[in-house]
Amino acid sequence: MKEDKKISAKKNAVRGRIFAFAAVFAAVAVLCSVFIIRAKAYNKNVDNEDSVSSPDKTLISTAKTEREQQKETQVKPEQTESSEKLTAEYMLRFEGVDIAGSDKKGKVYFRELTGAGGGTSELSLWADGEEIWTSDEHMPVSAAHVGQTSYYAVRVGGKNYIMEYTPYIGQGTGTAYYEIFSVDMDGNEKVIEKDIIGFILMKKSSGEGYFPVKYMLDFAEKVKGYIDNGSLLVSTVSGTFEYDNSADKTNPVFPYLKFIYPWVYEQAASQKLDLDGFSSLEEVLEELEKGLRVVPEDWDARIDVMKKWIEECNA
Repeated sequence: MKEDKKISAKKNAVRGRIFAFAAVFAAVAVLCSVFIIRAKAYNKNVDNEDSVSSPDKTLISTAKTEREQQKETQVKPEQTESSEKLTAEYMLRFEGVDIAGSDKKGKVYFRELTGAGGGTSELSLWADGEEIWTSDEHMPVSAAHVGQTSYYAVRVGGKNYIMEYTPYIGQGTGTAYYEIFSVDMDGNEKVIEKDIIGFILMKKSSGEGYFPVKYMLDFAEKVKGYIDNGSLLVSTVSGTFEYDNSADKTNPVFPYLKFIYPWVYEQAASQKLDLDGFSSLEEVLEELEKGLRVVPEDWDARIDVMKKWIEECNA
């Protein structure tokens, strides 16, 4: 565990250099252009690292995005070690999570925490009357910050696991990321499956787009399948804590669109598109692509510079 923390600290230091470089670059650039960000860089035992289906897996953000900053700078209230007893503040959200390496079943609880930031909360997994895991290592479940993270209990291969799903958009860059993982009795996580899709709300002046409609549709279908056969634990997609996504199941454009690609509504409004006039997500994305902006000619050169930083970050 100590070695993991050293590696994590090394990666965070390198990412800090990425952020500093991008900040200087933005000061002289007309447009601060960024590319696909990897949503996470946890140093965990991942069985299927090759499951990522983005068009170009080697290119991720040239700098820390607000999503990474939100996770790393979130001010958490001071907390004592978890109590061994459940109290009234714990809200049972799901019962029957499979505990890895055993035949035990766990219960997922949600509770709001107090603190100067307000709106902070956490999920926790309990088994045999003990808390074995909390969501501290993942994206903050906070209604106080601008964030749209959702957590689900999902079924994969006949077993129930936890899934974190976080769509992000900022400074013209968008990503959507999910991670399905199991937890053992010692609180260790094992990633079952993860995937990320990235896009840019701009086009190159040469005509090459960074808005991969086909990949975005395939990704949305995959996530929809998990949500449809899962249970929402908690979501902050609307800036408040939500526990029911059934109302959006019959969304005429795409089921659970508010949870999967919430940015679509704002982007459609900016292009004066009425979503009521569309019957499919494919139609919406293709129409949005037509109204995207143009990025500078030196885009490729910027990407090449950032590749070196990314390689160092992942070393």
